[in-house]
Amino acid sequence: MLRRKPFRKHGSIRGRQLRLWLNRVSTTRSVLLGR
Repeated sequence: MLRRKPFRKHGSIRGRQLRLWLNRVSTTRSVLLGR
């Protein structure tokens, strides 16, 4: 049941969110280090 197409789509969406979150963390870290 978990090996269906919907699951794959969900995973892709989660991956995008994770990427955005990582980008935000990296930016915040750079700003903190810059200060």
